[in-house]
Amino acid sequence: MKNAKIIIPEKFQNSSKYQYIEDGIYNDLHDDDGFFTYRIAIKIEVDSEKKSPEMICKQIESHFVYIEEASAENTIYTYILGGELKDLQKFKSNLKGY
Repeated sequence: MKNAKIIIPEKFQNSSKYQYIEDGIYNDLHDDDGFFTYRIAIKIEVDSEKKSPEMICKQIESHFVYIEEASAENTIYTYILGGELKDLQKFKSNLKGY
């Protein structure tokens, strides 16, 4: 994923709700279902009109992680992703520019 970087949202800094695991990865302590409680947040700047939000979502989901939250402002997309720890670690290692 080009122009993607890991970010730390303010809510991840609330230690009563999120447990720090490693750089960029947190455990959601209040996840209702208890499955896939690990989270990572990324920001992607799209530099081409060829990259649609749908293409970005497909690329994210191909790493066996899911989109917990999404927002966009102009050409910048922000995602909070969830999944198993090993899948988020693999996703993180595949990010370019991290």
